[in-house]
Amino acid sequence: LETLKPKFAVGGKVAHGGYCGPAVKPIALNMVSQIATDAETRGLPISGIGGISTWADAVEFTEEDWDAVQRINAKGTYLCCKAAARQLIRQGQGGKIITLSSSAGKVGYARFGAYCASKFAVIGLTQCLALELAPHHINVNAICPDTVDTERTAYIAAILAPEGVKGEEYHREMVRQKAQAIPLGRVPT
Repeated sequence: LETLKPKFAVGGKVAHGGYCGPAVKPIALNMVSQIATDAETRGLPISGIGGISTWADAVEFTEEDWDAVQRINAKGTYLCCKAAARQLIRQGQGGKIITLSSSAGKVGYARFGAYCASKFAVIGLTQCLALELAPHHINVNAICPDTVDTERTAYIAAILAPEGVKGEEYHREMVRQKAQAIPLGRVPT
């Protein structure tokens, strides 16, 4: 995948989307550098990465899988934020950094220990950066989405379905329960 995806419009302004894979540091630095030198996106919010998830009971989760989730989700977000903060400080005009955590960064979920830990780390990092960067007029916030109904959600539901319950059935029930807690009564897709 390319480091920097094509530009897209956000609220009438231009923004970039990026991908940080296993080689997190050089990609993060390159992405922030490209965004910072683009006159159309200068001063717009810079976002951290979404991340990866794996699932297993804590006693069966491998150290390698744990490290991979932390490297992409926690360390990747840190490196993106560090590069963005340095650039915004250099520019001297303030700015915004938006990190992407999850509802799993606020509440633990069984079989998602590594993912939850990484997303809790993103929230903690975001809070620290908000305090540290405030004197530079840089605002730092986290977005914490919950379930989004995608093919991946259906796949996860199939894996987590209790014995004797079909994955499709469990997926429908999971989405129905999540929708009940949302004022609009629906899960995003």
